[in-house]
Amino acid sequence: MAIFENKPIIPLFESFNLVPLACKPYLGVNLKGKSSSDIVLELYKLISTQSIHLERKKIEKDAEANLKKIISFKGAQIPQFEANVLKEIEILTKEKFTKVDKFEWNKQTGFIAENNRVSGIGIYNCGLTTLPGATRSCAIECGT
Repeated sequence: MAIFENKPIIPLFESFNLVPLACKPYLGVNLKGKSSSDIVLELYKLISTQSIHLERKKIEKDAEANLKKIISFKGAQIPQFEANVLKEIEILTKEKFTKVDKFEWNKQTGFIAENNRVSGIGIYNCGLTTLPGATRSCAIECGT
C-alpha cells in the first residue's frame, strides 16, 4: 500500500527503485519474474490483509467511541460500553438492573453510578456462574 494524492494505492513495480518517492510506499507487488496468476494472487493477499487491518482499526475506533459516549441508562449517565455490559448481564440473568445508592444483601441486580461511571454492580442469587465476555475489559471490584 502507498499514498498518492491522499488516496491509497498498491504499487506494481519491476524495481522498487522505480516507484516514485511521492507515493511513499510501504507495501507493493514486485512484478519481476512472476506470472500474471502469481501477481493476482499476491495482490489478493495484500488487499485481504489490508482489509482485515482496516476492519480491526474500525472496530477499535468504534469501541473507543463507545467508551467516550455517555448515555442515559436506568436514570444514570454512564458510558455506552458500560451500559452494554449491564444489558448483557440482564439478558443472561433475565433480571433488570436498577440504579441504587448502596447495595442491599437481597437486592438481585443493582448498580451504583458515580461521576458518569459504573462504580459497582450487585448480582445476588441470579444463577450467574460466569461473567459475560464484555466484562473482560472492565475492572470489577468485589467486596464482602
